[in-house]
Amino acid sequence: MSQMMIKSPSSGYGDSFAFRLNTGVGTGNFALPLPEYTLDDSASPSYDFIVDWGDGGPTDNITAYNDAARIHAYPVAGEYIVTITGLCEGWSFDSEFVVSLANEAWFVEIINWGDIGVIEWTFSFYNMYLETISATDAPDLSSLYSTSLASMFEYTYLGTCDLSAWDVSLITSFNSMFGACYGTTYGIADWDVSAGTDFEFMFYDSPFNEDISGWDVGNGNGFRAMFSGATAFNQDIGGWDMSSCGDMVLMLEGTSSFDQDISGWQIQSADSMGAILKAPIGLSVANYDLLLNAWSLLTHDHSTYFPFQCDQNYTITTSQAARDILTGAPNNWTITDLGGI
Repeated sequence: MSQMMIKSPSSGYGDSFAFRLNTGVGTGNFALPLPEYTLDDSASPSYDFIVDWGDGGPTDNITAYNDAARIHAYPVAGEYIVTITGLCEGWSFDSEFVVSLANEAWFVEIINWGDIGVIEWTFSFYNMYLETISATDAPDLSSLYSTSLASMFEYTYLGTCDLSAWDVSLITSFNSMFGACYGTTYGIADWDVSAGTDFEFMFYDSPFNEDISGWDVGNGNGFRAMFSGATAFNQDIGGWDMSSCGDMVLMLEGTSSFDQDISGWQIQSADSMGAILKAPIGLSVANYDLLLNAWSLLTHDHSTYFPFQCDQNYTITTSQAARDILTGAPNNWTITDLGGI
């Protein structure tokens, strides 16, 4: 069959959510990813919207998560622009029924976010292939049921995009939002993340390397594996307010390019830093020396085992005394490193 490309007759999508599909080399089905429940199973999203499948056929009115009309068969291979207009409170590609349906059409572009009333964006584009987010508007994140963007683009190929217009000032969880996501910059340098408490796994195993030195993470408690395996990341985050930090395990593990001075972090409230700088790391001896000397001046009262790992050498003449302070009472750190030189 010949390839087919049917576009909307207008470039203005208003409040509609608009996206582009690619059915690949043949025909294919596409199922709208409508979850029955929110991630915590405590609420049921509502649905009452019109979907235009972009193939010139009739539209469908979807009123339930399992509405039979949510699955559409494209008879001709090609690309199609789909629009959703109305109320669609749920959207998650991690929904069990979506997995079981095995979509054959690729979700490749977000053209317009619109305003369809989504109450939770967790896992919304999980494991998708997004060539681009060309939308110039932004999703409304001001009245979400869950103030979480967890795993929104996790395991996603994310090409060209600019998310700088997003207002994330009410978001508390960014857990795994860009984890294992193929994309280096997202236009998020100026995001207001000051309400964030959970930054765990946010950029793990990704090529992310954007300047986020200006972020206010002062309310952040969870930083576990935030940059774990982010081998390209090397930005100056030494000025971050880490005074509320709790879990920092694996935070910078595997950051083979990262060589910044983080000695200014106020990490007294940390309850665990095991494997925080586990190899392969880029941190230099000089920056490890600065870290030991600065953190030895802080008060850490750990009556029990407190692990810290940095797979680097330190300079004996300048840093041994500081290291001894950290490993002695009342700090009681158990430090794993490459030893003094």
